[in-house]
Amino acid sequence: MNPEPTTTNTDTENDTPDATLGHETASGDHSSTPGVDGVADDVSNNPNAEAKKWRLKYRAAETELATARETVTRLQRAAIEKQVTDRLAVPADLFDVGGYTVESLLHDNGDPDPAKVHAAMRELLLARPGLTARGYNIHQTHPNWGQGQSAHFRDSGSAWDSVIKG
Repeated sequence: MNPEPTTTNTDTENDTPDATLGHETASGDHSSTPGVDGVADDVSNNPNAEAKKWRLKYRAAETELATARETVTRLQRAAIEKQVTDRLAVPADLFDVGGYTVESLLHDNGDPDPAKVHAAMRELLLARPGLTARGYNIHQTHPNWGQGQSAHFRDSGSAWDSVIKG
């Protein structure tokens, strides 16, 4: 048996001691270098690896999108609850008791619609007046700043004329 002859290459281009070794094998396998997100880029050897890489990227993007949507919905709900804070004892009752969804109270551009929020709050308070905030009267059409007589004092029978008369 005659072993395969090996020749030494003194070329500076290829620093391998064996000329029968190819350039790719001598310099290492470049197709399995770590790629994006630590996933090896084995696209030249394994097409399933490329599919796996894209599946992982897709799943990461889906998770990030779901998190962003939850954050936006939470912020929209907080903005709606802030609009009804002075009228509802517990602002979350608009959603929990009233059964409204955040999407039903939004404008076409995604911002809370004050008219829709006010109508939903008014409908809820007319059906369940016990949910009103302290000091808020659902039937009052204008704010009472303490000027003038209220119905409570007018019907009480106490007035200045009774004090003067004695």
